[in-house]
Amino acid sequence: TNRRKDGSIYYSEQHISPMRDAQGKITHYISVSRDITDRVEREQALRQAANTDQLTGLYNRYRGARLLGDAHREARQDDLPLSLIICDVDHFKQVNDRFGHLAGDRVLRSVAQALKQSVRSTDLVIRWGGEEFIVLLKNCDIDGARTRGEFIRRRVEGLQDEQVGQVTLSLGAAALRANE
Repeated sequence: TNRRKDGSIYYSEQHISPMRDAQGKITHYISVSRDITDRVEREQALRQAANTDQLTGLYNRYRGARLLGDAHREARQDDLPLSLIICDVDHFKQVNDRFGHLAGDRVLRSVAQALKQSVRSTDLVIRWGGEEFIVLLKNCDIDGARTRGEFIRRRVEGLQDEQVGQVTLSLGAAALRANE
């Protein structure tokens, strides 16, 4: 990473070669660099697309499954509680059928936003598929998951879509048991 004279950041690829005299002693170096900002930005965009749900900006199922596996291993290794909440938007097929996919997308984005605003900074929100979301609660037992789930349910229940009306969720909570 380098900085241009105007202060903007760019990425460069550099090749540095030592130059030697007749005795083989290094006298100086020659550097050739090439601006690779476009390539780096494309790679970052691909990485983002591979891990993030395009509609909601949440982790996608692929990334979520890896995060879930990592959290499970950490909880087992450190003997910490781990819970998750499965969230499903109620009557979502009817929303799409009656109001169209643009309304359905709007509902999903608003639910995703409400979920993000309803969790702790250590919790992870994942769009698992369709209208299903998972909230991964690290260092949280089943009672904490139930409490967080009820908080989420009430927050989403307060959502009003201009076209669809009230939005609600069905939730389920589960926790990792010790020694399992």
